[in-house]
Amino acid sequence: MSVRKQGPIPIEISVLEHQQGWRKAKEKTASETAGLNFAHNKAAAEDDALAKNDTILRSIPYEHGFSPLLWRFITDVEILKKWVYLMWN
Repeated sequence: MSVRKQGPIPIEISVLEHQQGWRKAKEKTASETAGLNFAHNKAAAEDDALAKNDTILRSIPYEHGFSPLLWRFITDVEILKKWVYLMWN
């Protein structure tokens, strides 16, 4: 079936989808500088009340078409596995 026939993509994120997404995330993944890391978010996703609150807070910008200021700036670093070889060749 073509994309057009499927219609618009739903913008709502359910609490279950939110929890399933955090279960797949790796705890050691780097995250925001606000103090909470992925392990905190994964733990919060296991609690239904915290997961519901987090789902709402993360959904609002997506559903209303804006991005919070802290979400706009990232540091992207490439870690070369063989930097010595690459520097001398």
